[in-house]
Amino acid sequence: MDEDAQARSRPQLIVEVETTVANVPDVEMTAIIQAKLVKADLKPEEHNIRPKQAHEALQARRQEQETSAWRLAYQTRAGIEGTLSQAVRGMGRRRARYDGLPKVHLQHVLTAVAINMVRIDAVLTNTPRGKTRHTHFAMLASRPSLPEQISA
Repeated sequence: MDEDAQARSRPQLIVEVETTVANVPDVEMTAIIQAKLVKADLKPEEHNIRPKQAHEALQARRQEQETSAWRLAYQTRAGIEGTLSQAVRGMGRRRARYDGLPKVHLQHVLTAVAINMVRIDAVLTNTPRGKTRHTHFAMLASRPSLPEQISA
């Protein structure tokens, strides 16, 4: 086979490179290179390439999230997020119904009272809490591996 035929048989790789600026915690404004690899007849792959300092800061944050102190602090945030979610999903509080700060404040107070009444009712009637939703990937990842199931 000649060189032209070999070149035509190789998959074509097109690289689109875009540079964006992102604000990474503990690092000044950082340029992130976004490379998009496009192979002929295949789905494009996107990769973010960070400078060394930004990459190390990101890895440090991921390590920090594994500590018990971080998880304890996150429990507070998770509780607040749950309350906000209950207000939005259960009480329809995505947007204010009224104009003006006094009316909106009254709406927030009445929504908080309603959430508390719903929670009191749930305690008195022994209504179980809703289950935490997991993505399909998370459920698949939490299962034991297939070879272990086959050998059992």
